[in-house]
Amino acid sequence: MACVNIEDMQGLLVSHLKYLFNYKKVRIAYVKEDVVVLHQVGKDQILVGRGEENILNEFEQNLRSEGIPLALTLENEEKLHAWRFGSMGQGLVLFSVLTEKDEEFLFNHSIMKLLAESLLAKFLQFSLYEALDSNNEKLNQALITVQHQNDEIRALARSQKIELAEKTRDIRAKNEELQNIVKLNAHEVREPLSRIMGLIGLLKHTNSHNGIAELPLIEEAALELDAALKHVILRAETKLKSNLS
Repeated sequence: MACVNIEDMQGLLVSHLKYLFNYKKVRIAYVKEDVVVLHQVGKDQILVGRGEENILNEFEQNLRSEGIPLALTLENEEKLHAWRFGSMGQGLVLFSVLTEKDEEFLFNHSIMKLLAESLLAKFLQFSLYEALDSNNEKLNQALITVQHQNDEIRALARSQKIELAEKTRDIRAKNEELQNIVKLNAHEVREPLSRIMGLIGLLKHTNSHNGIAELPLIEEAALELDAALKHVILRAETKLKSNLS
């Protein structure tokens, strides 16, 4: 059976530890920095835990810091054996075995070391998988955020496009209005004024203005009106060119 997660490892331990040595309870703790993954296998109890170093027993905490193997007979005459494998950098495996008081603990140290190194390699593999899963989750969240931002940008671009089209229509309408004003001033207003100015010139040169003392004033007013109309036309044409540029 492939061992791809901590639960699979627990199943393998339950199935195979009994063939390696006799025990009442086995505790295997993987410790890396402040993270502890704990496996406990007993004849009537199976436990998998994850937490900080406070889930370690006192002897495991001492074993973690000092690294000295233990071989103790407890008050109830049960026997406790414990070892530390690994390193602080890669992680530690704290391996402890509790046997019945009337049972002699039989084990092969080479097999024990090989088992611990295999478990350490698996724990490191699981840690890598978890880190990759965490990074993938972060990348997926970042991708969702980017997609959401892209949707907002596209919506903003559509809104700006609509707004630009509306402004363009407004400018075209104003340009048409300005063109109409220019045409009105250039033709419908200035043409009658031009005729008036022509009549004034004709009267002046044919001496037909006898008795019209106000003729110079009329001529001056006509010239002022002509200048004002030219100014209006010039401003309208300038505004029209500005809108088109």
